[in-house]
Amino acid sequence: MSLDHLAILTPGFADGEDDTTCIPVLQDFILGLRRRRPGLRISIFAQRYPGHRHPYLWHDMWVHPAGGGMARLPASLAGGLRTLAAMHRAAGRHGRIDVVHAFWLGECAALARLYGRLTGARQVVTLMGQEARHRDRYRRLLGRPGMVSVAVSPWQRARLRETGGPDADLVIPWGVAPWVAPATAAVRDVDLLSVGSLTAVKDPLAFVRVMAGVARHRPGLKARMIGDGPLLAEVRAAAAAAGISDQLDLPGALPRPLALDAMTRARILLHTADFESFCMAMVEARARGATVLSRPVGIAADLSDPGFVTATDETELITAACRILEEPPSAPSLPCPLERTLDDHLQLYDV
Repeated sequence: MSLDHLAILTPGFADGEDDTTCIPVLQDFILGLRRRRPGLRISIFAQRYPGHRHPYLWHDMWVHPAGGGMARLPASLAGGLRTLAAMHRAAGRHGRIDVVHAFWLGECAALARLYGRLTGARQVVTLMGQEARHRDRYRRLLGRPGMVSVAVSPWQRARLRETGGPDADLVIPWGVAPWVAPATAAVRDVDLLSVGSLTAVKDPLAFVRVMAGVARHRPGLKARMIGDGPLLAEVRAAAAAAGISDQLDLPGALPRPLALDAMTRARILLHTADFESFCMAMVEARARGATVLSRPVGIAADLSDPGFVTATDETELITAACRILEEPPSAPSLPCPLERTLDDHLQLYDV
């Protein structure tokens, strides 16, 4: 079928072109689609963030926020109705919506399903996070006629099967945009880098413990944790208890360009999360020439790139980090180019 109008449903979206930290992988993906298909109409519907309800232009594409905020059922139903109404208006102004693509197997997927049933639009849902880990009411959407489900890594798809499925229809990994890939020459003066929210699933306290273990072998070790979250105070306390506070820089959350610059200066991106569906920071770090050291989760579990090193526990992470720091820095690589991601999605949309 000919794709003329694509609707993107997402819990949150950038509140303007300067908002680089709100789901950057989705921003790169949409901009890539616009570049590849200049005539394609793309309408974006944000359910929760931004918190207002005023449509706005983002790179000449309309974003329709429902302003749902943190509302829970039944109060969140109002935001869903606003999204459905906005989709109806967008179809009236810009032509029939051919495909509705929802991100996260949650309320956006349910809205995509409902809109598709009402209008005949094809439905796609991408599992973005821990949906493969937890069974909930949205699992029943998988495998329904007209609803195509996409996992973002083979590892994530395997977790979905292990927790009782239904299976995803296909795997399409996220890709690194071309502008991310070129890494300018720089002094790699940061030994260990973390980029991510300071939350339990990311396990930032494990980063501190691994850093402390490596510092015992390399007294001049320098590390940096970019991100913010509820565990910040615990991270500070753990670093102080280990006597490494002076070696650990905690700048908080940074705009995406600054986070990418930090990757260019890092020897190792140390990622200690115990679950990842994909982890864009990993492939961005490889594009910038850092070696990725992580648990075997997300895309790290599936790639054969020698710049990806996995370890199952903290002792192995310490040993691997010490070895990597003795070796020459790795060259940048691009195991997941955005162009491949765009090809796979356009093929899916055009069926």
